[in-house]
Amino acid sequence: MRNRLTIATENLVAYRRVIAPLSSLYKKADRRMEPIVEDVYGRLAAGEKLSEGARVIADIETKRKEARARTMRGAIDEFKEKHPRYGGILEGLIEEKRKKENIYLVYGRVGEADLPVSAYVKVLRELDTNLGISDATKLYKSLSDIADRLEIKRKEGLERVLIKSK
Repeated sequence: MRNRLTIATENLVAYRRVIAPLSSLYKKADRRMEPIVEDVYGRLAAGEKLSEGARVIADIETKRKEARARTMRGAIDEFKEKHPRYGGILEGLIEEKRKKENIYLVYGRVGEADLPVSAYVKVLRELDTNLGISDATKLYKSLSDIADRLEIKRKEGLERVLIKSK
């Protein structure tokens, strides 16, 4: 009969065995996405448009970073009372930061439209060159089922990637 320590250790080994390949694939995918994000951003910034009838959307979104500075107002006022000499300097720095903007690449699928399975299989095969078409298709179907269950919890189907902070 297995005791709690044995069960916990088996769980630890199982989690590690599941996490290792997922983590490796995630890291590879994340590294490959960066130049693609830069490419898409550059094309959008240059005025290029997506093809007519595309199943995906992509746009550039700019957001000002004022909210954070406003939430610190009480602390700033208190600091200015205690240290009037430095209060003005601090106020200037904060005002400077209020003018900053974040630029995002916003992208996703159009409505319920999806990419062809071959697009996902291609990406999976690029991440693991030893993965055959059949195995990549099976893996995609499993990942797709999990993604669909997780996506139900999401309110919006768009992704945002920070491009730069001005």
